[in-house]
Parts: sequence; C-alpha cells; structure tokens
Amino acid sequence: MLLAFISSLLISSFAYASSEDHKYINYSGKAFTEKVVLNSTKKHTEYEYYEEARQCQRNVFQGYETECVWVKDKKVCRNKKVYKTETYDCTVTMKNPIEVLDFDVVAEIKIHFGAVPENVYAAEIFKITLNGDDLDMTVKTSRNHLIHFTKSQQEESNAKKKKIKAEYFIKFYDLHALKEVVDNRIQNLSLAKERIEFYISEPKYLDFYKFEVKLEEITFMRAPEILFDKVFPAKELFVATTDGISHFLMELKHYGVVLSPAKYRMKVNVFYNLPLDNLLNLYDLKLQTSYKKIKKRIR
Repeated sequence: MLLAFISSLLISSFAYASSEDHKYINYSGKAFTEKVVLNSTKKHTEYEYYEEARQCQRNVFQGYETECVWVKDKKVCRNKKVYKTETYDCTVTMKNPIEVLDFDVVAEIKIHFGAVPENVYAAEIFKITLNGDDLDMTVKTSRNHLIHFTKSQQEESNAKKKKIKAEYFIKFYDLHALKEVVDNRIQNLSLAKERIEFYISEPKYLDFYKFEVKLEEITFMRAPEILFDKVFPAKELFVATTDGISHFLMELKHYGVVLSPAKYRMKVNVFYNLPLDNLLNLYDLKLQTSYKKIKKRIR
C-alpha cells in the first residue's frame, strides 16, 4: 500500500540529460570551409523523494543449539546461534527522477579545412557534436595524417537560450613522414672532446621533434657520474641537410661541459614534440621513441 507523501524534496543531481545534435563531414583532401548549425538543450535531473510502505524482514535471535562434528574419530561440539526471520511493516525512501530544462542551445560553427600534403591520400570523416552546451569534434581517419586543430569560441546567453559561435582551423601533416624519423633511428652518433654529433633522416617537420642528450663519466668501482642530461628542441642542434640526411651538432663548451681524459657513456633519444591537447588523432601516431648509445674513451 502506498502511503500519502510524508515528506517530499527536490534536489539537483549530477546526472545530466541534455540532448545531442551532430553532423558528419566527409573530407577528401582539398581546402574548403564548412558552415554548420547545431541545436540542443541543456538539462539536468532532479529527484523527488517520498516514502513508500513495504514489508521488511529482519533476523531475530532465538537462542543456541548444539552442533557436533567428528574430527579424527573424536566428536567435537560447539554452541551455534539460532535466528528466525521475522516480517514487519516498514517504510522505504524512494526517489523519482524529473528532467528539468535549463536552456536551449544553438551553435553556429565554421570549420576551415586545410589541404593535405602533396601525394598523400585522404578519406577522413569528421563529426561535430553539440551535447547540451558542450561542443566537440572527433574524426575517423585514413591513418595517413596527423590532424591538428585550433578552436575559438564565443558565447552569449540569457535565462532561456545560449548562443555559441565557434571556429575551427584544421591542419594536416604527413603521418608516415613523421614516423619515419623515429623509426629510422639515430645514425653515426659520435663523441669528441669538444662536441657531440649525430644524423637522422631528414625531418619534414623539424619543430615536431626533440632530443634528450645524456652524458655520463664511467668511473671504476663507482656508479657513473651524470655530467649532462638535457632535452633540446631539434632545431636548436640542427646544422644542415644533405641527400635526405640531417646533421645535428652540440658544442659542449656552449653548455658548460668540459671533458677530461676518461671513459664516457652517451645516449641520445629522439621523440616527438607535439601539441598533444590539439591533436584529433594522437592514437594513430603512437608516441614511441628511439635512441642510440655509445661508449667512448677521451684521451
């Protein structure tokens, strides 16, 4: 039997129930601008609490009974508590979800697509989504590009409506060319008294890489002493490119490093230097690194 409401209370919940609108955009490699209008509503869920009559159960202690078992031809007994299940009338607090409209949302969006690198195939499907007042973009890729975006957004709102104006700028980078530098690894790493030198495949996007250079002095019967361990943007060490191979050089005196006669261990690691928060398909890249190590005695 349902009792009359003894108490009723409305409270806000964090379980949002906003509506969603979206649009798919097919991209085949040419530069163009797409204008999109999306409509949604921002809602939240509140709960109405009330009490309802129920039949509840509880265990009531009745006393003890003796329980015996045989252990290795010996009878072992103990007292066991005995309970009885009892049914009784009770009330249970229930809650009823109520969806409440906060305001309507309209989003006017401009998306500027740049062209893909020359001779690179494109068949991307972009999805722009408005969920409540949250605007988001995702992409199903051809796995040939790294896709970077910048976004600007302005909002106007009153008690009944929010208007969003957003603009996206999409750039495409050759994903295979990006991977090639790391995949082909560092070549011809050398250490001299005054400098460190090495070579890699010519980077198509030099700003998208950085190097970690670590130099240790190996001493007898003691742990190696770290003389230098620093990360550099690739362009800081870049010298020149010849026949598709790029030369990088670190003059030790510029970084306060002076090598005395001893044995040294050096490691140079190449990895990506990317704006991670503004990439739509970081999962296509895989943030692997590669490195080269050598030991060298300086006399």
